[in-house]
Amino acid sequence: MDRATNIMLWDECEQDRHGDEYRIWFVQLGDDDGEPIGTAYKHNGRNHAITTAQNMSRDRRLPIEMGW
Repeated sequence: MDRATNIMLWDECEQDRHGDEYRIWFVQLGDDDGEPIGTAYKHNGRNHAITTAQNMSRDRRLPIEMGW
């Protein structure tokens, strides 16, 4: 397994069953090349995703890389 060097935080658009778009936020460990490592944590709200990223950053002493 590659060594994690950052916490990645980004959003993507998804569609509900009616075709309406909404944002999903992801938080995941990343390596030097910006490749994801391990589990991606999925959030419906931006604030929850940011809180998760901040907690992971503090616990692992890694910087947050925001992809928006």
